[in-house]
Amino acid sequence: MLIYILLFLLLMCFSFTEQYFKGSKFPELRIFLFVVFLLFVTFRPVGGDKDYVSYLLSFDSFKDPLDYFRHYNEWVYFDPMYYLIPSFYKTYVSQTDYALMAFFTFALIALSLKFVSMGKLTNLFFLTLVVYFSNFFLLHEMTQIRVGAASAIFLFSIPHLLNKKYAAYIGMVLLAMLFHYSALLYFIPLLLSPFHFKQKIYFLMLGIVLVMTFVPTDFILPLLKINLGDVQVKSNNYIEYAELGVTDEVNKINVNFLISFAITAMFTFFIHTIQSKNKYAFLLIKLQILGLFLFQLFSPIPGFAFRSSELFMVTQIITIPFLVYIFKNKWLGYGLVILIAVMFFWLNLFYGKMMQDYIIV
Repeated sequence: MLIYILLFLLLMCFSFTEQYFKGSKFPELRIFLFVVFLLFVTFRPVGGDKDYVSYLLSFDSFKDPLDYFRHYNEWVYFDPMYYLIPSFYKTYVSQTDYALMAFFTFALIALSLKFVSMGKLTNLFFLTLVVYFSNFFLLHEMTQIRVGAASAIFLFSIPHLLNKKYAAYIGMVLLAMLFHYSALLYFIPLLLSPFHFKQKIYFLMLGIVLVMTFVPTDFILPLLKINLGDVQVKSNNYIEYAELGVTDEVNKINVNFLISFAITAMFTFFIHTIQSKNKYAFLLIKLQILGLFLFQLFSPIPGFAFRSSELFMVTQIITIPFLVYIFKNKWLGYGLVILIAVMFFWLNLFYGKMMQDYIIV
């Protein structure tokens, strides 16, 4: 785990430098870290994460790209890009290194879009990187590569909502769905205004979320049995398993949820202060509340609960550093951001054991 710790400490040093030299963007450091992350993800060891081997098995079963369309009913369970990217490399480039090329491509898409998005959505770039590395980098880029790409496209598309470029946003959502069908949920933000924030309403929403942590939400199961065509293929399995009671129960008040709920409640209270510093704050905090709500609503279906929540809670990459804006002493806010990042880092790496040792052969 040493290499993860060293990278985390390096990012902390860069974030401190950013705070000390206010206004400097350090483009060379950004490029350097992008390359480091890209290589780190691409060349991670076999078995270094929980999903790596399953990816290799799936890639090995894929045929040529055209077969995906010829026998679509056989392959529909696999998200289009999940099949087509490794299949293309396997068929036309290399029979031996296609998996490595596929991992490189997913990482290139996700990391490039997220780095660009962080540059657009916040002026606390390196502090944002600390938060990103501590949680969603490990969760998405190192593990759930399809969701990593889909969520990156979503973050990149957020400015379209603020600029009322709805057609462009819809196009981005459709693109994200090619990487993961669950990105269908990204149509919901079209209903949220990025220009207004009624605190009473969203405090009420948070209250409902809190009540839902103690109230069963099994009533949602029959309502989810709607015909969404190919998008419904995987979700039907989740629902059936939940109804049969063969899935693990979700801990509705887990540590990650409690931390996220507390932070979101604090941001809701200080929303206007934050909005004066970041024009995306109204929308980003609404998306976090939505993520918390969906986690509790879909809690009878673990696959839905975590996936739907993560799709919107990925905005925490941008929002957690907002703590710097809340306190008059910016170093107090900075310290709290680092503390939260350390907590997520420890939960993911040592408590949840998300990653194994990174062994460079």
